[in-house]
Amino acid sequence: MESFAIRRSDGERPVVFHLEGEFDLFTVPQLEAALDDWTDEAQIVVDTRGLTFVDSSGLRAMLELDRARRARGRSVVWFVTPDGPVKRLIDLVGIDGDLNVREDPPD
Repeated sequence: MESFAIRRSDGERPVVFHLEGEFDLFTVPQLEAALDDWTDEAQIVVDTRGLTFVDSSGLRAMLELDRARRARGRSVVWFVTPDGPVKRLIDLVGIDGDLNVREDPPD
């Protein structure tokens, strides 16, 4: 099993969380814990370009995080690789309009 890692860049705003490895049922709690301290930020960026795998649990966590932040007037920007596993799953499920997905790199 490939590992999962989260690296945070918070020198400037918005805060960027860089995800690497496999995002699945077992690693979702790690992202949730990492984001707990940042609930008051107006916007956060989650860079998924380093993910090699995402399953339905990871996708569900992305949707739930996005919806929870929108309900509080906050936002999440998801950076994806155009041909990567996250974008493929989003397109397959047909939820590309439900998430703020961008294919260009964070500044």
